[in-house]
Amino acid sequence: MSVDDMLMGVTRVVRGRDLLSSAPRQKWLIETLGGTAPDYCHCPLLTGGAGKLSKRLGSLSTQVLRQEYRPEEVVGRLAHLCGLADTDAPVAARELIPGFSWEKIVKGDVPLNEE
Repeated sequence: MSVDDMLMGVTRVVRGRDLLSSAPRQKWLIETLGGTAPDYCHCPLLTGGAGKLSKRLGSLSTQVLRQEYRPEEVVGRLAHLCGLADTDAPVAARELIPGFSWEKIVKGDVPLNEE
């Protein structure tokens, strides 16, 4: 909702790479209406055997993850898959902040074994 973003003063939008193609249209619309477009950042998508992971397709859910893993284990695995950590060792999200850089994030989709 680019107009809503403009009215709320949003300065950065982070979303999945599948929405990359809509960013230029949203930027154009905001600037045409006299606003300043936010910075758009697009993160990789986790993919499984059927493509992009999705609740609609019955993909791995956070409820399942909570039953099987501690939050630090999930964060560590995702940080490693996305390029933010050298290993998949458990880590708290706040510990990743000092070393975060968009340049480290992998550009393509990230395959995930759902087992």
